[in-house]
Amino acid sequence: LFALYAITFSYSQCLSDFDFGDDAFGISPDFSTGESLEDGYVDDDYYDVIHMLIPQYALDVDSTLPIPETLELDSIELLSITLSEVGIPDIIYSPEELGLGIVCNNNGDSENPCSFLGNNQYCASIEGVPNTAGLFNCTITINGWIGFQGFPVSQETSFDGITLEILEANNDFGC
Repeated sequence: LFALYAITFSYSQCLSDFDFGDDAFGISPDFSTGESLEDGYVDDDYYDVIHMLIPQYALDVDSTLPIPETLELDSIELLSITLSEVGIPDIIYSPEELGLGIVCNNNGDSENPCSFLGNNQYCASIEGVPNTAGLFNCTITINGWIGFQGFPVSQETSFDGITLEILEANNDFGC
């Protein structure tokens, strides 16, 4: 039983070990350059990891904020991931409705596993057994927190341009 638990836990817990080089902020896959999540198949196990390098300074996330450039970012909280089928943007799905779940790893830095401290690297996995085929646009919504003049201040923002393709069941048995 212990071996089974260890295998299950290691499958569910991503590792924050991506090499971002000298970058101050980053995400992998890098959706801004056209990278996407791994393709999945209906009724097959799915697993992919999003690596995040959370910046030290708030302006690295949103350079339009009217704040000092040296204002440090306290944390970023993942609020939601929603999916809509390409060509049908009015119907919004949660990952759970498509058979998927989000498992955040914040290295134990907060009670909320989907809250990530500034100037650190983290990851989140998308996993499960997809139940619906389609090409989906994903929207990640976060809330960024700073301390400004002694008060916590937050700013919600969303990132689009992320795709996930779920294909019909893979029936290739190597015949």
